[in-house]
Amino acid sequence: LATGVVKEWYIATSMIDGDYYGTTIGGLRVHWLGIGTDTEIPWLGLVGLNLYARYFAENFNASNEGKFDGYNFHANWFKPFKFLESGDFLSFQGYFDYEFGSEIVGDARTPTAFQSYLGVWYHSKYFAFGYGAKLYENMNNFRHKDTIFGNVVNSTGIGHYFNVTYKL
Repeated sequence: LATGVVKEWYIATSMIDGDYYGTTIGGLRVHWLGIGTDTEIPWLGLVGLNLYARYFAENFNASNEGKFDGYNFHANWFKPFKFLESGDFLSFQGYFDYEFGSEIVGDARTPTAFQSYLGVWYHSKYFAFGYGAKLYENMNNFRHKDTIFGNVVNSTGIGHYFNVTYKL
C-alpha cells in the first residue's frame, strides 16, 4: 500500500499501564487503537505516524473510565546523523504525543495534552549513551496548577534524562 512518501500502513496499538496500587485514586490504564504509517520525512527519514482512538479502562477515577474518549496523534523517529570510522554513530531520536478531543469533565482536567522527548545519543557496538529533554503540557490531561486529590498539579514543564544502555 506504499504511495509516495508513505512507505507502509498498519494497525497501530499501544497500552499504558500506570496503576498506583494501595491508593484510593486508582491508576491509569489506557489502550490506544488506530491506524499507523511509516512516512518518509525530509532529513528525519522514516517516521512512524499514528492516529489512535483512546479507551480508558482506568483514569484516576475520572468520568471517562470504561469509555473511548479522545484521540492521540503520535510520531516517533530515530535518525543517525554522524558516523565515525569505528562504526559508532550519533543519533537524534524521540517522539511526540498530542492528545485531543477528550470529553473528560471533573477536577483539574483538560481535553488536550502534549508531550515530547528529544534526545541525542551516542551508539557503539555494545552501549548507547544519551541525553534527552522531555517537554510536556497538561500531562495525562491534568490541567497545570489546578488542585486534585489535595495536591497542586505540576503537569507542565521540562524533564531531563541521562541514559546508558547495554545492547544484547
